[in-house]
Amino acid sequence: PQQLILRLGPYQTGAKTNLRFLRAGKERAVAVTLVARPSELELLKGEALSRSLKEELAQLRPVSAAPLGTSGKVVVLEFWATWCGACRLAESTLLQWQNEFGQNGLLVVSVTTETESDVRAFLQQNPLLTTVVLDRDAKLSGALMVTALPTLLVVDRQGRVVHVHVGAGNLDGVKSAFLPLIGKSK
Repeated sequence: PQQLILRLGPYQTGAKTNLRFLRAGKERAVAVTLVARPSELELLKGEALSRSLKEELAQLRPVSAAPLGTSGKVVVLEFWATWCGACRLAESTLLQWQNEFGQNGLLVVSVTTETESDVRAFLQQNPLLTTVVLDRDAKLSGALMVTALPTLLVVDRQGRVVHVHVGAGNLDGVKSAFLPLIGKSK
């Protein structure tokens, strides 16, 4: 990798060059065009959109130990942490959605990579009405390349990610993504 970085370092985005390398003892040549590195959000969307999370959702276990029951539901997955101030800003909106649209098949699930003891201690002081699940070993957040909190994913009834949102700012896009999936107009 270091040789590749040194070779391509002087070139700008859009530049074209030829590279030669050895693979399995044979010399190979490729023509490359350099492109800008995608942003973290572009990488996340590229990894998550249209991906099926059916199996991953079935394996998540709430802190309460009750079955999650996501089958046939539209799920808003919120990746959050107890220490995340921005996550707390989004909390009231997520709770409102769960209360208002839960009977229409919406389930808000708050996913954290923190320890169960830390989460339980937090929930004793700050009860949440959303379902809180532990992402042990960060398998789900790592697979989806979640690098910022909060990150919200809208998952349709078939388990496919249809929308990605990063941050606690304007959540209208998230709501617009799930409303048609639960049979509500915008």
